[in-house]
Amino acid sequence: MAWDRDKEILDALMNDHSFNFKDNGKILSKGKCPNCGRKSVWVPKDKPGRVKCDHETSCKPFHYSITTKELYPELFENYAEKHPATQEDPKATARVYLSDRGFNSGMIVDWFEQGYFPLKGGILAPTVRINLWDGFYWERIIDKKHVAQAGRKNSYKKGIQYSGKHWQPKGFMLEDDDECIITEGIFNAWVFLHAKRKAVASLSSGNFPEQLVENNRRRGITWILAYDNDAAGLKHMREYIEKLDAMGENYKVMLTRNSRQDWNDEFQADRINEQYLKESLWRGYVETADSAREKAFWLWVRRPQSRIKVEHYHALFSFKADEKITSEVNEALDIDGSSLEFLWVKGEVDAIHKAQTAFNGKLSGGRISNCVPRFLYIERDPLTEEQDYFFDVSFRNGNPKRLIALDGSSLESASSLNKALLGKTSGGTFDGDANDIKNLKEEWFDHKTTEITRLRFVGYDKASKTWVYPEFGFHNGKFVAQNDMGYLDAGPNKVKTKVSHSQVKMIHREHHDESWIDLFEKTFGHTGLLVMSWWFCTLYAEHIREKYQDWPFLEFTGEPGTGKTTLLKFLWRCVGRIDGYEGFDPAKSSVAGRSRTLERYSALPTVVIEADRAEKPGAKKSFDFNEFKDFFNGGIIRTTGVKNGGNETVEPPYRGGVLIAQNASVDSDDDAVMERIVHCHSTKAHHTVNSKQYARQMASMKTEDVCGWLHKALTSEKQFLENFDQKLKEVQENYHQRKEAVRERIIENHAKIAAGIWCLKILFPKHMSDEKCTGLQNTLWDMAVTRERRIKADSPLVELFWEYYVELNLSTHEDTLTREFVTEERLNHHKDPDFIAINLVDFETMISRRGLKLSMQDLKKQLPNCQSRPFVERKNVKSQITGKSKSCWVFRREAG
Repeated sequence: MAWDRDKEILDALMNDHSFNFKDNGKILSKGKCPNCGRKSVWVPKDKPGRVKCDHETSCKPFHYSITTKELYPELFENYAEKHPATQEDPKATARVYLSDRGFNSGMIVDWFEQGYFPLKGGILAPTVRINLWDGFYWERIIDKKHVAQAGRKNSYKKGIQYSGKHWQPKGFMLEDDDECIITEGIFNAWVFLHAKRKAVASLSSGNFPEQLVENNRRRGITWILAYDNDAAGLKHMREYIEKLDAMGENYKVMLTRNSRQDWNDEFQADRINEQYLKESLWRGYVETADSAREKAFWLWVRRPQSRIKVEHYHALFSFKADEKITSEVNEALDIDGSSLEFLWVKGEVDAIHKAQTAFNGKLSGGRISNCVPRFLYIERDPLTEEQDYFFDVSFRNGNPKRLIALDGSSLESASSLNKALLGKTSGGTFDGDANDIKNLKEEWFDHKTTEITRLRFVGYDKASKTWVYPEFGFHNGKFVAQNDMGYLDAGPNKVKTKVSHSQVKMIHREHHDESWIDLFEKTFGHTGLLVMSWWFCTLYAEHIREKYQDWPFLEFTGEPGTGKTTLLKFLWRCVGRIDGYEGFDPAKSSVAGRSRTLERYSALPTVVIEADRAEKPGAKKSFDFNEFKDFFNGGIIRTTGVKNGGNETVEPPYRGGVLIAQNASVDSDDDAVMERIVHCHSTKAHHTVNSKQYARQMASMKTEDVCGWLHKALTSEKQFLENFDQKLKEVQENYHQRKEAVRERIIENHAKIAAGIWCLKILFPKHMSDEKCTGLQNTLWDMAVTRERRIKADSPLVELFWEYYVELNLSTHEDTLTREFVTEERLNHHKDPDFIAINLVDFETMISRRGLKLSMQDLKKQLPNCQSRPFVERKNVKSQITGKSKSCWVFRREAG
């Protein structure tokens, strides 16, 4: 069956709920416009190449029009699989790829071949190969996945020297007085060739086709420099202008709208037409102006205005045009007020000089700032509703660019902006007046501004349905790279995290290597897979809580040397952490410190290490696991007030998953806490003579080698959620059919991790067989049964209390009268044989004399939940030992 991309595109559009299209036969219509918000977006079904808004003039801040390739780039990938080369069509892969870039197959048929770039493992990646000279060639790797494996997208045949040379199409020839456009890339040259202009490619921004220019000197040819509109392209173009000027050659400059789009990008977006090319020439004159006044002239001739703001060499200038300036320029040019477009289109030097001289005579003003603050976006905290205005500031003095945040008060007046710049930059100043600051604010804010949601955490954000990390993210199963302004474009949402890369150091790699999972299981055994299952599911903790209300705590214990630390650090590397992080010790932090740590992560583990170790006698415990109880359901971490003079509060919910890693197991007198915990215990039972070697291998693996795990885990969002739901239902049904009586919460918690075991098949399909998953599912059931028995039993502290009681209560001595041995109770004051009454002061005194210790404070909390000898009450009992009244804790001698 023939592959139909148009059908894939239409399916993607109909399933894109940000649009909510209606199918009206020949078109998809009434889609919601991301710019103006109206139901005015449409696309023809027979040619679904572009989505656009009906309202071309009123759609703000700019008319919404975007290619479906920009919307769904994943549909334009995997060319090698979808369009493999054949004997009949050896260029098939390259031809379709170039067609998707907008090129006419018939026109370019002789300009390229299909080549192959060798990758590791004997894989040959298809390329577009373009022959240059003397058997050398340039090639572009086609598929994105191959680019990632190769670590590059372009390649030359080894040994090439292209300095001073260029690429030109077959049959290329220049005539006297021609125009020749010089671009960086070959594909960019093709854009102009499609527009019926003569063009060549210099092959890089740092290369000038000197041989071509030299061979065509003094022929009246105008060389049009159309290098990329980025820092490198602009820098080298100025060098080439000087070179052409020195050679006595004519030249012009053409530039795209901005640095983010090159000529091929604009071509694919269907923007290249005569008017665009004329405006590109105008942009060239603006950019290459030698002075702020010259730049002001070029801004004015295209759009006459009385006040002209100019950015020149990283400084701001403000000029005022005299009311007679238009008539003076028209008189100098001997025209009657018609458009001045001919000045930049024809580029006649004499006419430009006359116009500039007349213009400068009626212009006043000068520099108002030694830096250029460019407004980027507003960043808002949804919890506190605080907001900041973010600016990218470049400096005339050569200091590096700086991203700064200003509050509203910093923008109230010229003096407040000057004060803010002095306080937040390296010597930035603003010396403009009220009109200048007014004009700047109009430029910045008199259109729809970009608003960014600022998160206080890293991980999953429910509002935008996006995993947000310091420098990258995932949305709807797709990787999202942070843009050059520091935030993520996630569908209709724009988000960033307040947590910096220095706080949570994470990297991203796309390639997921499954080969290490065998070594992983050899090193950590089945316990390692259980912990990884919980870790994997924790990435979806917010999804799971939304549907099933809670996500269990995982307790990971074991004796020293069983590999707990190695495992945890390895799993952190799987999600991209590069700082050797393991977890935090809540006993070493304050309540506020713990709260900040807990708030920092969403859909990521909060690893609590060595928190429940024994306290010194009489010391007040700084941490109690009961604090965490509400986090099971995503409860509030802490309530704090908002510093705004009102009574508003901030109550962030817990969004992650709690993993408790320590040598000893958690003990709590609260069954609700113990029920929330799934307990994994690491032993050396699976260790072999090679275990130390395996552990060293796992510890030596770098984050770069394993963090593709995160990419695979989060680009499988739909598959994970479907599999988790299905398997959870099946596992719960299976567990409910077992004969042991286990409370519902314990069953649900262990079933969720068992469902996660089956989901590990997504990450490791070959390793995680059905047999292995079933075995681990049974292991989790055994753990659930053990948990039930553990909760029904007394805590270790209570068990020790009764051991001491049994040891110390009975005393045997010889009666001095009868000479018989008599056994008497020393701690039980109750006369009824069915009850035990103990005075805890007497008990503590007695064990102290024996050199024994118990935490009486913790014991008093746990005794009311005693299972083996049920607690009855605290009351005064007439002692069978002393005959006097004693304050006692009363227990039944036997349960039931």
